[in-house]
Amino acid sequence: MPVRVVERQARPESDWDELWRPGSWFRLPQWPQQPGIHLAAIIALVLYANVVVNVLLDPPWYVPFNLTLLAVVLLIARRAGTPWVAMGMRADRLQRGALVGIVFGSVIIATIAVAVAVPAARDAFRDERIVEGSIGLSLYHALFRVPLGTALYEEVLFRGVIFGMLAR
Repeated sequence: MPVRVVERQARPESDWDELWRPGSWFRLPQWPQQPGIHLAAIIALVLYANVVVNVLLDPPWYVPFNLTLLAVVLLIARRAGTPWVAMGMRADRLQRGALVGIVFGSVIIATIAVAVAVPAARDAFRDERIVEGSIGLSLYHALFRVPLGTALYEEVLFRGVIFGMLAR
């Protein structure tokens, strides 16, 4: 008996856009697929890496380690056939997202700078962890470690890769 091969057509970008709207999250997908071994590998890798980065590595390696891990996770997701669009990374929207991030980040930094400059508001920023550390270390955490090593890593991992793979 001959085997019939059915080709699946790629989803148009408008279908992927619809997946990001909360109203569509409870509808069954057009093409139910199992995320499979790739998603399991990503989750196992991330759990293992969480232990490595928090227990074994020295603090200066936190950002490079997380960004390298994120690159590996993206490679695994792409190898599994997850398109950039499914992970929320449409090329035509990356520039807009970066611009929005820069604008809001600048507003937050300016607000904090003004609040620190006002003597009555300085008490809200007094923290033993910062008093014991240097200003440079505090700036490193606020401007580099948290935005890149934590926020970017977690947003792309959870809202991009894992959601995109499950949405397929």
